Amino acid sequence: MTKKHFIAMAIQFGLSTRIRLNDYRANRITLDEYDFWYSTYVTAINDFCKVAKQFNSNFDVEYFLDFVADVAMERRDAQGKLIKKGKVA
Repeated sequence: MTKKHFIAMAIQFGLSTRIRLNDYRANRITLDEYDFWYSTYVTAINDFCKVAKQFNSNFDVEYFLDFVADVAMERRDAQGKLIKKGKVA
């Protein structure tokens, strides 16, 4: 896999996280349901990182996890581009 593939995976993981977090915030799922989903999801992401590192020694786990978090927290858009923030006065 290439960096392009890893970024696509990070975007997908981030978007899925964003959706579930929004479900919780909108009371469509309970905190227990979110916690269970989140713990399972974190395990899946970490397992993906282990496999990615095995197949590509240049795979940067920290960069990948930061990218996932940026998409999940809407610091990046659905294409992975950084969202510019307006100037704060």
